[in-house]
Amino acid sequence: MRKSLLLVLFALLAVLHLSAQSVMVRPIEFELRFGAMFPVDHMRNCTGDGGNALGIELRYNIKNSPIDVGANFDYNFVEFDSKLDDSYQLNETFRLGVTSDYNFRQGRTVNPFAGLGVGYASNSLNMNLSDIDNTNDGRNTFYFSPRAGVELWRHLRLTFQANLMCKYYSNVGLTVGVVFGGGKKKG
Repeated sequence: MRKSLLLVLFALLAVLHLSAQSVMVRPIEFELRFGAMFPVDHMRNCTGDGGNALGIELRYNIKNSPIDVGANFDYNFVEFDSKLDDSYQLNETFRLGVTSDYNFRQGRTVNPFAGLGVGYASNSLNMNLSDIDNTNDGRNTFYFSPRAGVELWRHLRLTFQANLMCKYYSNVGLTVGVVFGGGKKKG
């Protein structure tokens, strides 16, 4: 029984290793992305309505490897509406960081990936309380951003990510990105 289990495990690992073999791709790619974000934390007497995300990322595909590394700049906001009156709170975040992804089928038409981003986040808080506008600096902090998704046709990237940072600024979301560069290397 153990020998059979080990044989099945070995065969599974061999198949996963072969499917993770990368196709030669161009080293540099650039992504523009947009999407929707939703708050992780809930505020008392408020509903988190969600918000938008915009971002850019420059990635370097490591030669003969399914791994890429890059740098990104993102902006997102999430709005909280009061359940008690017409007031609201808008939490904005600018993030600058580094990323790395493991591409399971790099260079192919369908390429699932999983990765991680870390960096610095500048958060601001805008409130409208009973017709009085108030803006403060919020909190500046480090962030941690696990992500997973799929790249289709080497130029369309769908990403689910969680941006984890200080309370009330953490969010999860889905973005759609257009990738320039990358793709199969000619010849």
